[in-house]
This record gives sequence, C-alpha cells and structure tokens, in this order.
Amino acid sequence: MKNVSQIVRVLAAVVIGVTFISSLAHAQQTNPNKLPLCPKPDYSIKSDLERSKGWHNCWGSTSFEMPGKYKGQVYEAEFKNSLPDGWGKITFPSGDKYIGEFKYGSMHGQATYTFADGNKYVGEFKDDKYHGQGIFTFANGDKYVGEFKDGKKHGQGTDTKPDWGTYVGEYKDGKRNGQGIFTFVSGGRQEGIWENDKIIRAAKVNLPNLNSNIATNTDRTDIDRERQQLAEERRRLEEDKRQREQAKSSQRINLQVTHTQPTSDGSFFIEVKTNADTSSLQIDG
Repeated sequence: MKNVSQIVRVLAAVVIGVTFISSLAHAQQTNPNKLPLCPKPDYSIKSDLERSKGWHNCWGSTSFEMPGKYKGQVYEAEFKNSLPDGWGKITFPSGDKYIGEFKYGSMHGQATYTFADGNKYVGEFKDDKYHGQGIFTFANGDKYVGEFKDGKKHGQGTDTKPDWGTYVGEYKDGKRNGQGIFTFVSGGRQEGIWENDKIIRAAKVNLPNLNSNIATNTDRTDIDRERQQLAEERRRLEEDKRQREQAKSSQRINLQVTHTQPTSDGSFFIEVKTNADTSSLQIDG
C-alpha cells in the first residue's frame, strides 16, 4: 500500500503542469476580474506601503522606490485591504517575473515564476516560497517534477538531468532522502535508501518509471481516488480526536472515602478510592 501511495503522489506532481498553465492564462490578462481601478499612487509619499493605503477590491499598479529588498519591484494586481490579494504579477529589477495568486501581500497560491536566465517554476507558493506541487524547468534542460516545502524539494519527486540521469523517489530539505531509484544515461542504476543525496543501502523500492512525464486518464482517476481516500481518512481521524477530547473534558472523577473510628488519642485513618490517576492529588496543598 505504501508503494501505491508513493506512485500516486509522484504522478500527482506530473498532472499539475497542465492545470496550473491553464489557470495562469487567466492571470496574464490585465485586470481579469474587471475590478475598478485603484487610485493613482502618489509617489510624493515616502512610504511605499502608504501609497496603496485604502486600496480595496480594486486593480492597481504600484512600484517600490525605497531602498531595501523590494526596491524596483512593480506590482500589477488585485488589491484588498491595501495589499495585493488575488490575481496579479510582479516584475523584478532583475528581469524575473511572477504571475499568479497573492494573499495578504505575499506570493501565495498557484503561479508561474519566470527567471531572467531562462529557468521557470510552475506550481504552488506559500508565503513567497515554493510550497506544494510544482515543476521547475532549468534553461539547461534539467527538470524537477514533484513536491516542495519552504522553497526546497521535499516529498515525492522526479529529477531529470539529460546529461546525467533521472532520480525518482523521496526528498527532504532539498536532498534525496528516503526510497529512490537513480537511472544513469549510460543505463546504470542505483536503487535503495538515500540520505543527504547519497545512497546508503541497496534495496528494492519498486518506484514508478516516469520517463515521459505524462499522466494518463487512468493515472488521474487513481489520483482522484487516492485524494478522496486521504480526505476521508483525515476526517475520520479528526472526528476520533474530537470525540476523545470531548470524552476527556466530560470525564468525572469518582471518589469513595472511608475512615476508621478514632482511637483514644483522637487519631484515625482515611482511605480514598478513585477511578482516576491520583499521582498529582493534593490535600491541603
């Protein structure tokens, strides 16, 4: 079952290319949702952020002029609560370009990022970083299709280098970690358990061969079914957790107290029986 899950997750990464490219065609239009235009920014205001103050549910264009990491960036986007939120694009001084979704001013959601040097990322962003499913294509022909986390390869993925070979398997923090297969252009093969980009133990892992990087309709059906099963399992776990917490909050402690008759000097013994752990029980502090 684990291998089936791995296959499905890797194939899911392959499917996203068509989905994201189709969605991004929407973002490449100027003001695709036909929002009213935001007021013209007043560049006599020193603060870059103050120029978009009050922009809400409108389409605006503004550039950053003050020194800092945002200097020279030009935004054309939907604005909500004075920040880019929705569809839009950023043009960077370097020539890089981001087209896609924003949330609270950050690159967040489905998008494409095109680098001036010819590299391109198509996929999901979270808080300005690659996060989720994505495809990274390099100008030299290298290509990674798979999962990202906090800007790094993380999870299942396929990394293809035409002059070297193809790795299919697991990643962690940008490096090959876990089960994987590396097939060299020469035909050689390394299969097993990887750690920090190096194979540490040969083993049969039975991962899929995705040389074509194309998902069939059957693959998509399997992916949808797997996602549905995962969603149902998540709901079941959440319901179990809710019931446990509810039972814990409503649990009552039952006490059974008995004591002996006082002796001539007035002393006696008290015995307390309970249905709960008494290791933290305190009497009179």
